[in-house]
Amino acid sequence: MGKSIIKDIIREIRKSFGRFLAIFAIVAIGVAFFAGVTASSSDMRYSADSYFDKYNLMDVRLLSSIGFNQDDISAIRAVDGVKGVYATHSLDALIQLNSSKSATKVMTVPLGGQDAQKDDYINQLRIKEGRLPEKSGECVVKYETVQGDPINIGDKITLQSGTDENISQTLKNSEYEVVGIVYTPYYLSYEMGTTSIGNGKISHCIMIPDSDFISEYYTEVFATVNGAKEINSYNDAYFDVVNKTTDKLESISKIRIDQRIEDVKSQINASETKQLNLLSNGDIREEILMQEIEKAQKDALVNSSDWQWFVLDRNSHYSYRDYGQCADQMDSIATVFPIFFFFVAALVCLTTMTRMVDEHRGTIGTFKALGYNKSAIALKYISYALIASIFGGIVGCIIGLNVFPRVIYSSWNIVYELPAIQLAPHIALILISITSMAGITTLAAFAACSKELAEEPSMLMRPKAPKKGKKILLERAEFIWKHMKFTQKVTARNIFRYKKRFIMTLIGIAGCTALLLAGFGIKDSIASLVDNQYKQILKYNVTITYPDDIGESQHAAVMNDINKDNRFSNVMEVSSSVTKVNVVMAEDSDNKDISVDFISLNNLSDYNQFITFRSRTSHKPYDLNNDGVIISEKLSNDLNVKAGDSIYIENNSGIRKQVKISNVMETYVNHYVFISDSYYEEIFAEKPVNNEILGILSSSSLELENQLGNEFLNKDGIDSITFFTGNINKFNKMIQSLDLVTYVLIIAAAMLAFVVLYNLTNVNISERLREIATIKVLGFYDKEVASYVYRENIIITIIGALVGLGLGVILHRFIMKTVEMDAVMFGNEIKWSSFVIAFVMTLIFSLLVNLAMYKKLINIKMVESLKSVE
Repeated sequence: MGKSIIKDIIREIRKSFGRFLAIFAIVAIGVAFFAGVTASSSDMRYSADSYFDKYNLMDVRLLSSIGFNQDDISAIRAVDGVKGVYATHSLDALIQLNSSKSATKVMTVPLGGQDAQKDDYINQLRIKEGRLPEKSGECVVKYETVQGDPINIGDKITLQSGTDENISQTLKNSEYEVVGIVYTPYYLSYEMGTTSIGNGKISHCIMIPDSDFISEYYTEVFATVNGAKEINSYNDAYFDVVNKTTDKLESISKIRIDQRIEDVKSQINASETKQLNLLSNGDIREEILMQEIEKAQKDALVNSSDWQWFVLDRNSHYSYRDYGQCADQMDSIATVFPIFFFFVAALVCLTTMTRMVDEHRGTIGTFKALGYNKSAIALKYISYALIASIFGGIVGCIIGLNVFPRVIYSSWNIVYELPAIQLAPHIALILISITSMAGITTLAAFAACSKELAEEPSMLMRPKAPKKGKKILLERAEFIWKHMKFTQKVTARNIFRYKKRFIMTLIGIAGCTALLLAGFGIKDSIASLVDNQYKQILKYNVTITYPDDIGESQHAAVMNDINKDNRFSNVMEVSSSVTKVNVVMAEDSDNKDISVDFISLNNLSDYNQFITFRSRTSHKPYDLNNDGVIISEKLSNDLNVKAGDSIYIENNSGIRKQVKISNVMETYVNHYVFISDSYYEEIFAEKPVNNEILGILSSSSLELENQLGNEFLNKDGIDSITFFTGNINKFNKMIQSLDLVTYVLIIAAAMLAFVVLYNLTNVNISERLREIATIKVLGFYDKEVASYVYRENIIITIIGALVGLGLGVILHRFIMKTVEMDAVMFGNEIKWSSFVIAFVMTLIFSLLVNLAMYKKLINIKMVESLKSVE
């Protein structure tokens, strides 16, 4: 019995290989997409962690407001759990490039640091070209910083402090020769932070020998932790290991601070003793002595209570955290899209196996009559689907786990600078992918044959009675029906007569169209973010901040200079601060405070030249008035509040007050709260102090920004100057990287659409062989026969595509909400062109399938098809 069933299964696969191939293909595509996209996020983390391990990225970063001496370093090294320690210096400086100066981060590399086996050589450099410094006066440059800049190996770089202090007070050399171009795991991307010199943005990073710094005190210390490398640093288990050591380091830091204070007190006592001796000898007057003692106390102990160790792990490191968030976005996508693939695969398998069982009614009846039980008979159909699923799953895993992670990783590497991908082992994912898809198809196969197996053998051996025709709803509309042609009436009846096939085809096509539209919509939403945020909503493109201690004369001089400068087309003063908001009063409540940019405007007549307050959905403009604040939409969503509600906000003085929300505005990047000066004074009982200038440049270029940055930061009364170009470039790079990811999603959806349409059309033709043969006998030509069948397919495709566009909007909104990051809202914009493209692509796939099935239609043999089994 077993051998007969096995032979029958093999014979059936050979006989209906096209049907077998359809199940195989749909499973392969679904598994490839699910496994590939799911693996991409973990492969991104695995590759980054492998890079961190190979080049010994720090586990802990220690900062001190008073620097580190050798005793501090020894105390850190002695902490249980610390593996390697690298005490280093860093500095922000200016370098001259062409006609402008750019801010650069100066870091260090130990001489002889090429020995990668040293535990104390932390944040090792990966050489792209040249070599590492071997002597004083040599440097290497981070690769991203030389993109488009005329810096090459052999060039000389001159460093300037960017302040009144000469660079020679910090470094032994001011000129360095470039001997290498490198990558560093410390900076994974072009984003390296801000500075108070130059144009306010760090654009470059160079590494010089540590011995070239003059100071005996180190500015920071990097440390690695025993056992940390063995765990992926993006797993919670990694921080469980590291936190044990950071807790010990924090304890040691307190002890070292107390010791440093005692040392300073001893120095003061010694100084006082020396001064008293001078006084007793008549070498110094008493008033001068007191001045010296007070100066010593001021220099040594002022603010000693504020002295601190900051012990920071990788979670506080921008590059590490930012890359992890990108991997999390891929996780979000991986949880949404595969559901559609699995659902469509189940429908295709159910349709295919239902048709197969219908064709085999006589065979099933014969097996039952010969004594085969239901399980043995069902095994044939279940095995058929299972074999196709397992082989499809294996091929899908091979393709998906190798292609998708590489494509997605490469696309993100437009923004980040990592070595070649390291593929992680995914045994569990492979098993889950194959077994889940195999389970779906097996259940579909069982559902398809269970009804037939319940019938008696005598009934199964007879042909299934044709479905009884019924009047359709359209027939009741006589004014339409009577004007329709015969072929049109037949098409309408057939569409609604075979409701099951209609629904299956409709759902399959709708799912594919939804995937296509969602893929295009992701691209549209992210691409529109830059234009909406930095051109339509925030119209200013530079901010200039005053120092906290600015005097009235300096303040007036700065504004006078800027108002006369024709490089600015418009400027406006505001009061700006970064503060906290919540929906409750208490800071220590379970509700988490959210950090916001709190901006108070005094000019309520001209602010719309700088900021557009409007609704995202209707673009209805809002006015900032004196009876409420306007908050950003992302903040509204995170706090679950709306216009008319109230929130608590803290000002610069630490006063927390309740304010009313007048409107919620469209913004995409950062959390904002805007308030009028009058309402601010009413709420906080004090006037806001203008500390920032919003500026609109008459023209925007990198050269102009560098020129303004270098010029204005050297003026008294200006603390910093920041341009929006950096933010715009960041999001443009993100859009570039997501473009490729989007195309992968679109191609996968397109393949799925083609397979679905091909299979359903094939089933449609197979079900209607006798009907098609009949109309051939009646004299229909080949093209008329094709038109007779394809007309139904095209109509169902159009209906399915239209339904899919609606589903695509819902899917797109869900995805964009899922992949949002902190303080970033992507929006829900889908361009009309994307709707058109998704719709047309679906129709094109349908037409291609129709062309592919044309040969099968014209090869239907009339005599064979019309033969009766009786």
